[in-house]
Amino acid sequence: FRAAPVDRRIMAWEQLESAWPVHGSVLVHDGVIYCTAGRLMFLDGGIRFLKLDPETGRLLGEVIMDDKDPETGEEIHLAYLKRTPGNTMPVALNDVLSCDGRFIWLRSQKIDFDGKRLEIEVKDVREQTPEDCHLFCQAGLLDDSYFFRTYWTYGRRMIGGYGGWLRAGRLVPSGRILCVDDTHVYGFGRKPEFMVNSSVIQYEIFCADKAVTQEAIDRVTQASRAINRRSPRRNGDSSDWLLRHFFSRKNLSAVNVTWVKEQPAVIARALALSGDAVLLAGPPNFIDERQAYRLPDDPDVLAKLQRQDEAFQGRHGGELWVLAKADGTLRARYALDTVPVFDGMAVAGGRVYVSTVDGRVLCLSGPGRTALKKVTDRPVHVVWDQPEDPSYLLPPEKPKNDDFDRVIRCRVVECRLGYRVIAQSPRRPGIALKRLKKPVTGRVTFQARVSVPKDTRGLLHNGFLVFGEVAKDEQLVKCGVRLQAKNVSIVQGAFQGGKSRSAGLQAQYGQVLDLLVTVDLPKRQIVCTVGDVTVKAPLQLPMDQIRFVGYAVDSALADFTPIQVQTP
Repeated sequence: FRAAPVDRRIMAWEQLESAWPVHGSVLVHDGVIYCTAGRLMFLDGGIRFLKLDPETGRLLGEVIMDDKDPETGEEIHLAYLKRTPGNTMPVALNDVLSCDGRFIWLRSQKIDFDGKRLEIEVKDVREQTPEDCHLFCQAGLLDDSYFFRTYWTYGRRMIGGYGGWLRAGRLVPSGRILCVDDTHVYGFGRKPEFMVNSSVIQYEIFCADKAVTQEAIDRVTQASRAINRRSPRRNGDSSDWLLRHFFSRKNLSAVNVTWVKEQPAVIARALALSGDAVLLAGPPNFIDERQAYRLPDDPDVLAKLQRQDEAFQGRHGGELWVLAKADGTLRARYALDTVPVFDGMAVAGGRVYVSTVDGRVLCLSGPGRTALKKVTDRPVHVVWDQPEDPSYLLPPEKPKNDDFDRVIRCRVVECRLGYRVIAQSPRRPGIALKRLKKPVTGRVTFQARVSVPKDTRGLLHNGFLVFGEVAKDEQLVKCGVRLQAKNVSIVQGAFQGGKSRSAGLQAQYGQVLDLLVTVDLPKRQIVCTVGDVTVKAPLQLPMDQIRFVGYAVDSALADFTPIQVQTP
């Protein structure tokens, strides 16, 4: 049966191929063959989903999956640009099909047995519906490149992009290569601290529960915020493996592991299950990447890196490990004279079959004619003995929100001056207010010191003393400094759209500045002084008394001393 619409050839990967190739591993379910022909839904008329009678080859059904939204007829990339967060599009590339008995899966795309795509829309990666979790890879199950941002998952969905590719890997079982049985996932993948944009990767062999709870997903989401607060860098939890190194696994991953073998002296390229054993094969691992990162010019490191490069080419042979499924005990370790191709191992009839990079297929069995040599002269783990310095972390924050009556779109923590006010995110002003014991109706002076550090973790550089009769942003007066704009400002109302006056200021990041604000309600006058710079403005907001005083940051981070209130 010709799955392609016409007999047409193209050059691909240095060979002649059909414009509509079919993967060799077709899916057979309930007496029906299912397969897909094509490369991409955007090319050559799309991908053809086919149902065939396995005995006769008779076509039972065909659905074309192309660049049109099946619901609206719009171009699919435009249709889902409106409903999909970030830059993640619906599945459009072909791959090996899989089936869980309920649905057919093409990567993360759910398909019914008539070829209808279900749930095309890309949803929040935290929605990992247990009954829909399955084995897939966003780059395709045949991709053997170990590209940094890709991995296999046993889950429902994932997203892409610089800040998105890593998220699913923290929420569901993931790895370079995985195997599953009825209850568990077995794999070779990154240690959880390295599921970041990182120059270093360390691996582990693991066994994990298939099911992941929503409670665990929420726990990891919350922990990410706490981890970021221990770093001076913005979004360190997405880019700093060393920051994550100091946190426990339960804060880094929602996956419940049964056992782990950290930093094995082998790099898995093939994985299979057999009875009560896990079989793993690949080239040897010679170096802890932390050492290579710290000492890139060290002669010993350079020699290890050279050996590692040779090992990837198969020049140091390979290893076959046999581990117990129950607890990960290493039962045996055998030497191979070559390395397997990616995912090139299968178990059948009491034998292990290994497809190798030099074009052979090895058949291994207990009563075989030639016994494999056991590996006894190499370590089981490759671990650099240099520990990391825990002082790399910022001290834990001490929350101070409870010192205030109203905290809006920010958090307040303890700092050297007294209070650090941190906006929740860029483009969001934050306010922390205390209610005065006695409202002010006449003349009053507020005095505090303010300092804005240079590194504000991606936020702006400003800090304001605020006061008002009502604890609402648009009815508060803000008096303070903007270091990037180099001015002293009085803002009446919201930062965006409020009335303001300012004067130039020369100040350094981290400099502690004296901030003095005098308000004369009867005369409707505001005076703000910072050093030798003074700004005056008539009070234009409706305000008969001052009942609240505190701090504000315009999408920024700033430190303040407690406010002193002086009345005649």
